[in-house]
Amino acid sequence: MMMDAKFPIALLICLCAWMLCFLQWLHGAQMAWYGVVIFGVGVGLIIVLWILSLTSVHASAQKSRKLSVAFRLMGLLAFAFSMTFIMIFMYHWLNEDGHVHGASSGGGEISLGEGVLGRRGQAEVFTAVHIKGYKLPIKAQLSAERLLLTANQKKTLTVILTNRSDQEIEVRVAAKVAPSAVKSRVHYSLMHDEANIVLQPGETRRVSNDLMVGADFPEALQPFVMEHFIFGPDDPSAWLKMQGPIQLIHSDS
Repeated sequence: MMMDAKFPIALLICLCAWMLCFLQWLHGAQMAWYGVVIFGVGVGLIIVLWILSLTSVHASAQKSRKLSVAFRLMGLLAFAFSMTFIMIFMYHWLNEDGHVHGASSGGGEISLGEGVLGRRGQAEVFTAVHIKGYKLPIKAQLSAERLLLTANQKKTLTVILTNRSDQEIEVRVAAKVAPSAVKSRVHYSLMHDEANIVLQPGETRRVSNDLMVGADFPEALQPFVMEHFIFGPDDPSAWLKMQGPIQLIHSDS
């Protein structure tokens, strides 16, 4: 029985090791590429040896059953293996307009109606900041969680970043708005141009940008949400997890 099970067990171990090395390579561990090659070759070799062992069995009903079970099992493994990569492409496809992160509500399918703010109208905006990076030693705050924007009048929104480590850290600051239909009707530079910042150990940096809407801003699109994302390097222990969690940080009122 152990002889029959050794090939599928070895194949499963090699596949898991290959996926682990591949994920590490995606996270920037260059040496992991050797593991990708070695375990990839190992997977192919195990499959070949498994097939040869099955075909060497004398013709019988037992051989047919073993071949049938083996090929079904290999098909299942191939399907499960391929799904891990399909999900990556699906994530990027779904996140094209930001709605995987909650930065879209229905892809802009909103009835705008005829009402606009006008010169004295106000639009309500809520803000949030997310840290993206496994154990990224950064503290992030916003100068305000809620703003009222008067048409054609700028209001400054500040992202406050603090490096809590004893090492220099480079981060990127970007913003997305929800619903996505707001994007073309609000002026905020972080939605279009990311800010690249190098924080020295213990440094606190303030990233300020003006936020403004026009008098023709549709009333149906407010309140809206301006979300900020802080991207930074993963902690060296990131191999313990496939991807670092997104932490929701609330600003101090």
